[in-house]
Amino acid sequence: MNEALKPTSENLQDLWNTYAWGKSARVITEPHFLQASQNTEGNIVGVDLGSSFPLLAQIMRGQHERRCWEATLRAEGRLIDGMHRYKKKPASKIPQEFAPVVNILGHTELLRNLERHRGFPRTLIRAVLFDTIYDPPLPDSEKPEDEKETLRRHLSKELSSSRKYYQLVVEPEGSYSGQPGSWDYRQANELYTNLSGLVGVALGKDGAKDFLEDLAVFFTQQLAGKLRRASFLSLDIRDLAEIADSAIMNFPNRMSNSLFFRGAIGIGKPYIRSDVRKLPFVREGVSFYSSIECWPFYSDSFTQNEQFAIADAICESLKPGGRAVFFPWLMSKTAEQNPQMLEKIVERWREAGFGIEQVDYAYVERKLASEGNNGKDADEDEKKLFLVNIGTGKEQGISDRELVLIKKSPVFRRPRNDYPALVIIKPKLT
Repeated sequence: MNEALKPTSENLQDLWNTYAWGKSARVITEPHFLQASQNTEGNIVGVDLGSSFPLLAQIMRGQHERRCWEATLRAEGRLIDGMHRYKKKPASKIPQEFAPVVNILGHTELLRNLERHRGFPRTLIRAVLFDTIYDPPLPDSEKPEDEKETLRRHLSKELSSSRKYYQLVVEPEGSYSGQPGSWDYRQANELYTNLSGLVGVALGKDGAKDFLEDLAVFFTQQLAGKLRRASFLSLDIRDLAEIADSAIMNFPNRMSNSLFFRGAIGIGKPYIRSDVRKLPFVREGVSFYSSIECWPFYSDSFTQNEQFAIADAICESLKPGGRAVFFPWLMSKTAEQNPQMLEKIVERWREAGFGIEQVDYAYVERKLASEGNNGKDADEDEKKLFLVNIGTGKEQGISDRELVLIKKSPVFRRPRNDYPALVIIKPKLT
């Protein structure tokens, strides 16, 4: 949260115990981030305002990596489908798109190795594809033909020389993939050789070169025109090193010792130290804003002009088709003028042509009956917290880490039946 917006109420004196919004923030913001990504042009830029410990930006990076990995598997899968379909057909019957298959006809052992999902050739190809999708090469110009040629050259070079492969790591230690409260990492490793060397055993040096060139052309056709760079920025008024020290002292060891935690505060991660009243973003440069327990929640002391200046800066810096999500759409104090100020801000956005959506959420605790009850009384059944979208009825189970958030966040100091999120949508250019 933004220290410039620090509430003064005495009953919030323990506010500065470090905590972070995790799954709740992702559930509330992610659908709108995906919509903004689809509806904006150019590179994707997500900004988390008042982030304090920059966990949400790290979650957004992780979710983007997951989507890039899924795109990798789709591109790779198209090649493997072609191999299965055409490996027993004569070369004259194979479409030009699947030229790589022609190169390896008759090389049964190589085909078998390429078909193995965990085989070294596949893992090397997969790593090159993932890196290319996640961090696309920059073309010399914006011409489609230049983008395509840049991509082909990049893939040709990396497929020939890269020794990188990825290994799945699940954290915290002792967790399994898909377990509630866990997160997956793909950790880079190096193989003893490259794809050129592996394929060259069967095809020879020249045959391997031809195969990898055709492979680069094949994947260029799959990916050209579909790649966008993405960055996720955290903004807060406090120094990141100070935040990191506080987090290490307050977060449990199993979390603070994780790759995920260290990645959030790692050197080189995009972090901007700034006041929310002085947003440093260029006109139409941001695809998506999240403001979770930041503005307007802690803006009670701001003047009307300051409130309007923040609202206008967000409007101006959003790309056409971009979105911003504010949660909760409340102020921390219950002063009579605060709801009126929120209404004025919404009306200002409407006058600027923005779409406005309000989504109401509730936190609901339910008992989970134990299987066979294990001899326990009903009162001893396990309790679990759910975040419920009141409008759709969709709900998400909340992990134990979120219970810590709820105990510490001032958002929950005055219990409510609903917690509103406000979404603003900048119209696309026609």
